[in-house]
Amino acid sequence: MLDVDKNKKLNMPDFYPNIVRTGTIPEGSCFLHSILKGLNRNNYSTMSKSDKAKYITKLRDNISESLSLDYYRNNMISISSLRLSAKLSNFLKNLYDFIEKPEDYLKKNNSTDFLVEIINSNNVVFKMITTVITQDEFANIIQIPFITSSHTIDEYIKNYSTSLYQLFAQKLNEEEVKISDERLEICKTKIKRFCESICNFIVNKQFNKYKKELKKTSEWASDLMFQLISDYLDVDVYFIDINKKDVYVDHLIKRNRPSVVVGWLNENHFENIGLLLGDQTIQRLFSPDHPFISKIKEKI
Repeated sequence: MLDVDKNKKLNMPDFYPNIVRTGTIPEGSCFLHSILKGLNRNNYSTMSKSDKAKYITKLRDNISESLSLDYYRNNMISISSLRLSAKLSNFLKNLYDFIEKPEDYLKKNNSTDFLVEIINSNNVVFKMITTVITQDEFANIIQIPFITSSHTIDEYIKNYSTSLYQLFAQKLNEEEVKISDERLEICKTKIKRFCESICNFIVNKQFNKYKKELKKTSEWASDLMFQLISDYLDVDVYFIDINKKDVYVDHLIKRNRPSVVVGWLNENHFENIGLLLGDQTIQRLFSPDHPFISKIKEKI
């Protein structure tokens, strides 16, 4: 790990000549520091270390405030669905515990207002579901590929609702319960509304929690956050693994924008990557068709 703003040649002659890595502030926001070193907005490169830290604090506040629920639901499916799945699985298990032994559950848990609200507004659904579907089946259904491969939160909720209804219908059939098509359609509608109410509540709560995390300069900018940062700063980001001296294959959506290259070091730190020019200056911002960027694209 290099000291802040210290430059060192990254020897990759077989790939591209005169590659240089530059040290960044080692904190949870080092990914942002690496990009800003390349963009040099507001003369970032000439700022003191303390001013750079202040700049990042303000930037992360702005990114957090700019994040809409729509973007979170539809453009950050990796993190929004991951958080939804984790909370939904736990919620569904708690739901059964609450229904079976409400007094015991209330003694151990204080935040049950939403459970009560959901049960009161979906009482018929619970009688339907809990009669034929076990707690494990109910909680584990969200792990099937049909749901986990969803591309947006709306699709996730729709697939979850469909899968839950299909399991419900299958259980009725296995137990040879006779029910009219009309009543089955009513069941389907009630299950759909039930799934939407639970999932949307969790998504909204996790969205607000994520916005708070975005503001913390110590919060690690994982690959789940990269696309958001890339889009907010309107820049395409490419990666080089400094240890392996090779291109790191990422999954960011590139939009033919000005580009920066970031170095991935020791699996826990980011540095800026540039090119040393003949006049000893370092180029850090590249056009999308620059030979260096084109070479990285070929490797990807």
